Amino acid sequence: MRICRDRWPICLVVVRDVSSSQKMFFFLITHFFFAAILIFSPTCRLPSADIHLFFRRTPSKYGAPLATRLCWCFVAAYRHLFLPPCACVAESSLPSGAGAHVMNAVLSLLDDTVYILLGMTTVLLCAVAFGLSRNVYRETLRAQARSQLRREDLLTHEQQNFLRSMQAEEKVEAVLRKAGWTDVFLRRRVAVARVGHNREIDVVAVGPIILVVEVKNWQGFVWSNGPRWYQCRNRKRMDTLEFEDVQEDNVEKAAALRRYIENARRVELPDSHLVQSDAVLFGRDTGANGKRATWYSDKSIHKVCGKCVVPVVVFTHPRVKLDPSTVKAKKYVFTLDTFGVFASHAIRGNIDLEALNDVAAASWWSSWLPFMRVSRPSTPTSASAAVFLTEEQRSNVAGVVDVLRTWDLVYLLDHRLITGDLEKIDVPSAFCMYNRKHLLGVNVRWNRGAVGLVKTLLTNSVGSVELVLTTAKRLAKKGKEKKPRNAEGNIVFPMKPKKNKENGYLVMKMAGTGKLETVLLCDVDHISLSRHLYESEKQLE
Repeated sequence: MRICRDRWPICLVVVRDVSSSQKMFFFLITHFFFAAILIFSPTCRLPSADIHLFFRRTPSKYGAPLATRLCWCFVAAYRHLFLPPCACVAESSLPSGAGAHVMNAVLSLLDDTVYILLGMTTVLLCAVAFGLSRNVYRETLRAQARSQLRREDLLTHEQQNFLRSMQAEEKVEAVLRKAGWTDVFLRRRVAVARVGHNREIDVVAVGPIILVVEVKNWQGFVWSNGPRWYQCRNRKRMDTLEFEDVQEDNVEKAAALRRYIENARRVELPDSHLVQSDAVLFGRDTGANGKRATWYSDKSIHKVCGKCVVPVVVFTHPRVKLDPSTVKAKKYVFTLDTFGVFASHAIRGNIDLEALNDVAAASWWSSWLPFMRVSRPSTPTSASAAVFLTEEQRSNVAGVVDVLRTWDLVYLLDHRLITGDLEKIDVPSAFCMYNRKHLLGVNVRWNRGAVGLVKTLLTNSVGSVELVLTTAKRLAKKGKEKKPRNAEGNIVFPMKPKKNKENGYLVMKMAGTGKLETVLLCDVDHISLSRHLYESEKQLE
């Protein structure tokens, strides 16, 4: 290695017998030593020395070297005067003329770069060591360790069941995407007029038809008796649970989704004329008192969902068994395997909407004999093909369902999940407080891994939080505000350790109960907010 300077003649520094495996070690140690000299003793800088690394080899009687002498020398421009004739200099000969000057300039630049990098690394290491000795990182490292420990906490049985139900919905989504469905949406909330509040639809898939999927992660034996459904989880203990009609409840959700698409968003579906005639037909029915049925008195009017909106019930648990004479005989009730076959046929339009489930059920005999000819799916009739969505209608419906409101999900460090509506977020350290209508998203970023540890030591922070604001709030900047904004106008602030007076917190309105719960931001792993406000942002653009 050669570092080009030509002022000071300095003689031999180190001479030692070493093996070939130790050369690189001494090379790096010496570089760190020189970097420390240059940093802490600027007057001892050796800008004019040429550094030459050469080795003295002692040949054996067999011609192989027995030992190698490592020599570090700082010599002047006339370095050949200091080298003994038997020394083998480890440097390549440089070309003469302009090429030599270019090579010298490149090596000089490399020399300066190496010294700068070594100097910066040494300064940073010294600064971190000084900070550790003064307990500067005490609270930060404690918060990071606490976040790692919280991730190892165990969930309660109820929380585990809730997470399993969400995983079941994701399984259905995976089956649909594997079958070729691209527009699949989870946990959309739609207003149901009969009950007077929003209802959550587990999965909505948009293709030739609109699938409204109710996901059940039940295990054991499932049967029905009239409008009641039953689940026996353990036959030995006769652990039987009773439920309302799952299929009829899903039909109401599908009808509510259709009303929202056509009435609220003005997107016409291909079978609108059939739905209008069905509504008129139901309205002509009279009750026991002889009066005409109305929207408020006849529940059947709330179940008019047409042909292109198909309500489906899917049981995802592998140990579920459906009663073949009751539940399994119902239309559009599947297990996860049979639903995959149905979805693959439906995305291609190879389905008769008037047929029963067995036309799409997979045969166990064909799975054992792969060389057997697979039975062709049922051919759609002209009436079924007339209610399939066009490409333009699919795009419009997918855009409508995408901006439907969902629950705001807050994932905690201990794997717990809080579901509900975010009311507000208050951050005293960033001098801000925003309601839900002003927030498009909340991005929580923790410093994790080796890179995260380095970032924590450099910034003295375990992570950061970004509040993605609406356009109106991003543009509403005051002249002397203290809010930490980034280039896009969003609020970005570091994560504060727990038990700090400047801790930020959020308030959640729990799903189902309406109870308010306060959660510290330092306990949050990540947050997923509903995207319904993005529709108004698109209108502003």
